[in-house]
Amino acid sequence: MERRPHLGNALRRAVVVIGLMAVGTALPPSVAAAAAMRMAEGVNSKVLDRIAEATAQVAAKNYTRAYALLDEAQGWRNLTAADRTALWSAYAEACLAEGNRVKALAAYREILKLPNGDPRFAGTVLHAMAQIHVAGGQYAEAEKELDLLEKAEPLSIDALALRGQINKRLGNDKAARDALERAARQASLSGRLLGEADYRLLGQLQFEAGDRTQALETLGILTRRWPSKTYFMVLASLYGELNQSARQIAVLEAVKQNGWLTSEPELMALAQLYLYYGVPNKAAHLLEDGLQSGIIPHNRQSIELLSTAYVNAREFEKAIPLLLRAAELSKSAELYLRLARLYNQIGDKENVVLSAQTAMSIGGVQRPDELLVLKGMAEFDLGRLEAARRSFAEAAKYKASADLAQSWIAYIDNEERQKND
Repeated sequence: MERRPHLGNALRRAVVVIGLMAVGTALPPSVAAAAAMRMAEGVNSKVLDRIAEATAQVAAKNYTRAYALLDEAQGWRNLTAADRTALWSAYAEACLAEGNRVKALAAYREILKLPNGDPRFAGTVLHAMAQIHVAGGQYAEAEKELDLLEKAEPLSIDALALRGQINKRLGNDKAARDALERAARQASLSGRLLGEADYRLLGQLQFEAGDRTQALETLGILTRRWPSKTYFMVLASLYGELNQSARQIAVLEAVKQNGWLTSEPELMALAQLYLYYGVPNKAAHLLEDGLQSGIIPHNRQSIELLSTAYVNAREFEKAIPLLLRAAELSKSAELYLRLARLYNQIGDKENVVLSAQTAMSIGGVQRPDELLVLKGMAEFDLGRLEAARRSFAEAAKYKASADLAQSWIAYIDNEERQKND
């Protein structure tokens, strides 16, 4: 193969898709439910019973009744800060279930305003508020909530990951990458993983920054934890960009074994890689399967590539009929020249001449002198000395083959003199 095949355009498309998936509506799991459980510590049993009653109304989508139950409880006497925290948390959850983000934010702010409130809950509440802002597309507001949180305590793994998503939306890719990489490092040290969307975005940011090595590490996590065709194809393309051919082919073979190579471009790209890296037998087998299954159409490109695989595998008898068909389909003089070379390889001089004549009648060969020399040599071997002389005389008009052609003419003249003597 003259030019190294690559999946560059496919890689960039896949990276864009991965990024869009990562910064879409998907969010880290809401922490509000977990907050409600934590806030239950020290809460009056009567309050907990009322919250359970309101929660049942929310499950039945009776939101008005749920709010009324919680509002009534807020008027009870002798409520502690823990009681009110639990009630407002339940109120926020009800608002979120109904899809009312504004009321949910207001409920969480009430928790932050409570005198003598448990400071442990501030971080959880601010994180939840940031998530709500993100869900509403209010990224600058979400960033402000995280800034407040960071002033109060170190950002958790989930908060750092959320900051990465927010900064991407705000157009600050460097800050987004820094936050996500911090989150990934802390997660690794804690023996856990970030969410899939977080790793997708991190891989995209690393790729766009030109850090292919780091992007490979991130894609490795994605392929191991959430194996999919998209991740494997991007991983294979990155290995190709880094000239790690053995790994690139190994990944693509894994994709094939999983039944994920289902389109003509994918199969053709893998076949070209096999050829480029010197495994033509695999290329031929892959193309044969694709042609038989109908995934790869029987056209000039596929037939020519299969013939090339057989040529590189030194299976000329299989390559010739395929190349002949491709030449007939395309009416390409260059393919007839290649056909003449193949016939010459197996010693079929008659077909060398016929293929050369067809190429000349079509016209447009880049090296007509090479074609004429090939034709002349075949004619000489067939004993057609005058025809050979004419072919070499034409070839001699081209500077690149002039010396060789003149040598052949002199040799033919000498042969004829010896015969006459």
